[in-house]
Amino acid sequence: VFWGAISLLHTDYEELFNEGLKLLEIQLRRLKFSEKNVQNVLVASAPTNWSPPFVGVQPLVLRGLFSAATEGLSVKVLAIMSTLPCDPVLHPDPTRPLANLIGLLPWMLYVVEECSSPNLQVECFRIASILALSAERAGHTSLASVFNHMTTYETSEGFVLDVGRHICELYFPKHIDYTLNFLFELLERGIENHRRPILKIIYSLLEQMNRANYEIPNRLSRRFGFVCSLIDTRYSTEALQVLSAAALRPVQRMSMLETPNLTQPRNTRQEFVNLQAEGQILLARTLDQILLSTQTMKSENIISPAFFSKYFSSDDMVELPPDGLEDIPKSATIKLIRKGKLARPEKPKRFEDDLFDMLSPSKQFGNFPTFKGFADFLNQLNISAESNSPEQARIDDKNEESSL
Repeated sequence: VFWGAISLLHTDYEELFNEGLKLLEIQLRRLKFSEKNVQNVLVASAPTNWSPPFVGVQPLVLRGLFSAATEGLSVKVLAIMSTLPCDPVLHPDPTRPLANLIGLLPWMLYVVEECSSPNLQVECFRIASILALSAERAGHTSLASVFNHMTTYETSEGFVLDVGRHICELYFPKHIDYTLNFLFELLERGIENHRRPILKIIYSLLEQMNRANYEIPNRLSRRFGFVCSLIDTRYSTEALQVLSAAALRPVQRMSMLETPNLTQPRNTRQEFVNLQAEGQILLARTLDQILLSTQTMKSENIISPAFFSKYFSSDDMVELPPDGLEDIPKSATIKLIRKGKLARPEKPKRFEDDLFDMLSPSKQFGNFPTFKGFADFLNQLNISAESNSPEQARIDDKNEESSL
């Protein structure tokens, strides 16, 4: 199911992409990524013959940020992955925390500045607390403090400048190219309502680069062509700020803003074309039914972390921190900026949490790599067709009612 969900993220059909995100969210919440045996099973079962090759879950989820139809679920899944281990599966690259931060920041700024929904604002500050926890675990205490105190900033500009300063200190100049390319792609091909927040982020980074005397890579010069096209729009103020910050370079670098260099580059990310093929529509409906059935799934049919243990030895056990959704610092008091009221985001209620608490993983493991694939799991489930039939389910329900 996990790799099936990942395969759906390659689709160019938004509805199927969302179904894949829903399946992936269920897996991320139910699997204990903090257990080394779970990580080993996922790594051992990673596909090796996909085209294009599989390089990680996060790059696929980031695609969802380029469409308003898929952004909501993509933000939710990125927030869940923020504090999860298992880099070889999620994204085996040092840019993983940076990409996660850059991907979530425009949505957060948009919610704080232009969205009047209290629920979205509470969700925004909950994600800020998760990012703070992720930064603390990575040893970036100053960046964690910025997110923990997000509600104390009088303006979003001050918050963005502080975040930009820490990004510059932690990831520049090594990842300047990657960061600005990603932001410019979001600006050009992403959601139109997010252009103002993205321009503010780019401006804050350029300001910090000017102070650190970092150069803008020549290959990024073409990206400013799209910024020039925004001067005659409602984003003119932010666009002019970006161009002015980019022009604050030595004289020999001013040529990068000349007209011949401002042609827009070719898009590098796959877009959603949403072909209304009958097979895709039927598949989306089928996935809806599968997802609906998981909401009423009995707890005894959920695979616990202990189930993975038989394929590994005790040497594979490591101590890892718990996932971040239930480990948000108590000091991260949430305050709605517009309303001036104190509020705390409610933790999502997950019926499998109590089950995971009751089941402590066994440490009597088999020898890795005895794992031969997920067929091994199915053989261990021992769920017969008769026991899962609708008639049998009705009999079980009647027995439960009579016992009560």
